[in-house]
Amino acid sequence: MNKRRSGNPIWHRLFCLLMAFYVINVSIDAPDGYVTPNSRGEYREDLSFNEIESFSELVLETIFGIQDAVPEHDESDEEEDQVSKIFVDWSVPGPVVIYAFAASVGFVAVPVQAFTHSIYRSRSTDINTPPPQIA
Repeated sequence: MNKRRSGNPIWHRLFCLLMAFYVINVSIDAPDGYVTPNSRGEYREDLSFNEIESFSELVLETIFGIQDAVPEHDESDEEEDQVSKIFVDWSVPGPVVIYAFAASVGFVAVPVQAFTHSIYRSRSTDINTPPPQIA
């Protein structure tokens, strides 16, 4: 039996379309991982580079060919998490410690020979396969 979905399928499609646009918009303006911090640990963007930051800017500049449709601006720090904007170097080297061990005198090491069991001495093993029985 085919059950009919309750509700209007247009609302479902519209919701999916809006969510797809939202995911594309978030994917376009990804955080800048290549920007290095200054001496105070703050990140400043290079505003001379035309970076596409939204879906509407992508459509205006690539499809319609309008260059600099949206002026570049330094994004405010208020809307972003401040923890992600702080530069912290966690690679602190530890002190080098050298331990001096006392030499053991009179220790005799018995060499252990590996693979000395009889199954390792033959180059191939004998395969014991009985002939098939007629049932």
